[in-house]
Amino acid sequence: MRLTNCSVPRGNASERTEDLIRIDLTTGQHTPIGVATNVISDIWFDAAAGTLYGGSPTGDLFIMDPLTGGKTLLFNTGIRIAGLTGLSGNVVIDGCDSGVFNAVLPGGGTISDLIVACAEGARNHGKFVSCVSHLTNQLKKVGTITGQQKGAIQSCAAQANIP
Repeated sequence: MRLTNCSVPRGNASERTEDLIRIDLTTGQHTPIGVATNVISDIWFDAAAGTLYGGSPTGDLFIMDPLTGGKTLLFNTGIRIAGLTGLSGNVVIDGCDSGVFNAVLPGGGTISDLIVACAEGARNHGKFVSCVSHLTNQLKKVGTITGQQKGAIQSCAAQANIP
């Protein structure tokens, strides 16, 4: 069986709404699913269970229907849920997959967590890119990432529509 459609989040930068979209992998056509909202800050798919989850900046955890975009509140985790998608994958900035593993850092956060902090603190796109540049320079300096990985993350940051 060949995959012809997939569901992905769209939007969700600070103060922006997000929604789910279905992408036809043959034509590239995007079709919104459900209503745009600013409730969900991150989504992830549990392939083993076949469940799509969504989380909010206020800690709400939802099960999401990938066909309708409907959300069912499970419970409040008590922690901010944002930037968690990359915990088991790569650093992804505004849909751009850098190909760099999203390492857990000594303080318990991840590279993506630090990039989210850059996005939240930036007044404009240039400030965001500058923050990510400083961050990746430090990560390279301490040996967390290579020069090539630094370039990949910076390239994604430059392409991002943040803020």
